Order: sequence, then C-alpha cells, then structure tokens
Amino acid sequence: PAAAGAVYALLGPAWCFTINGLSFVAVIAALLFMHLRPVPLSPRNQSPMAGIVEGLKYVWRHQNIRALMLLIGITSLLGLSFATLIPAWAIKVLHGSATTGATINGLLQSARGIGALLAALTIATISHLKVKGRIAAFGTFAYPIALLAFAFARSMAFELLLLALVGFASILVINLCNVLVQSQVEDSLRGRVSAVYSLIFFGVMPIGSLLIGWLAQWAGEPVAIVINACAALAGAALIWILVPRIRIMP
Repeated sequence: PAAAGAVYALLGPAWCFTINGLSFVAVIAALLFMHLRPVPLSPRNQSPMAGIVEGLKYVWRHQNIRALMLLIGITSLLGLSFATLIPAWAIKVLHGSATTGATINGLLQSARGIGALLAALTIATISHLKVKGRIAAFGTFAYPIALLAFAFARSMAFELLLLALVGFASILVINLCNVLVQSQVEDSLRGRVSAVYSLIFFGVMPIGSLLIGWLAQWAGEPVAIVINACAALAGAALIWILVPRIRIMP
C-alpha cells in the first residue's frame, strides 16, 4: 500500500492498476510450473445440502468450536471493518490532500500489514507451545484497545504504531482460531467445518464495513471506530466470561 501511494502520487492511478495487473504474471507463472499428482475422489454418499447441514450441526453441537466460530465472527465484524475508513481517515482526520492522502493511506495500510506479518511469524515461532488459546484470548482484548487508542491519536507516527498493533493482534486471533478449529474437528468433517469458518469470516465482514460506514457518515470516523472498538471489547469480555475453556486450549 505504501508503494501504491507513492506510485499514485508520482504517476497517477492508471499506472497503479497497470503495475498491479502485471504483478499477477508471477502468480500465473508459478501455477504453470506446478505439477500435482491427481487425487482420487472418494465416492459421495449424500447430497451436498445434507453435507452442509451435517457440518452446521457439528459446529453447533461442539461448544469449543462454536465459541471459536463466534470469536472469529466478532473479529471479522468489528475488528477488521475499520479498514474501510482508512482512506477517509487519511483525508479528514490527518488532513491529506488528493495527492498526499493516497500516500498517507498507503502508509496506514502498510503499518497494519507489517503487524499482520509479524503476527504470522510469531505464530510460526510458537507453534510448538501449547498456549494458543491463551494467546488468542489476549488478542481479542489487544486489538480493540489498540483501536480505541488509534481513534484518539492524532500523531502520524503514533497512529502507524497503533495500526501495526491492531494488525498484529487481529491476525493472532484469526489464525489461531483457525488452528484451534482444525485441531479439534474430525477428519471426515474438516472440509465442511472449514467452509462454515470461511462463511462466517468472509460473510460478516461486508456487514461490518456497511455498519461502520453508516456510523462514520452519522457521527464521524473517530466516533465510529470508538463504537466499533467498544463493541469488540464487550464481545471479548463476554466470551472470556462465558467460555473460559478457550483460554486453556493447547
């Protein structure tokens, strides 16, 4: 994003789209070089709809998996939707112009991405430790607190640091919830439960973006982020109280 902001400022939006399109050539080339062995398909003994219903029932019956799905839903709905407001934040709050606003937006997005990358590296480093539930629970409180601080900050350097913390903590929750779900589900239902996980994660994100956009139009960007962060903090506290077993998941 920071590079895109610089290209936008120097060359304009057309070159941003052109360079972005050319970057997919590397992905296409990598796919062409892959030689995968064919995997035999197992015979299907039920309809697709019956399989979907069975996966939903399995998620609902297992309290641990149900709690993790709720946690990922809260994170997707309230913890990621603030990114919708970052372009407006760069212009209205940090007073960027039509040119500098794109660069500021890129820097803010990049800070969040750096935090996410550090979270992924952290998860890979601690993968052998049986503290995933505890770290995920920490992340559910860390990202809304960082968001609250971001809503009141007006220093560019401080906001970049806070967005890195938000990216770090939210990715901890998202990735560790996925790991914990995968470690507890039966092999025969893994695909269907993963589909439910993806449905919740990607399905509620646009709803969260719509809600925070409406709040921002009604009360302004800082107030919208404060309300979102407080709701996420309340959800984390509710799960902490009602489902303490998440904290002891290995």
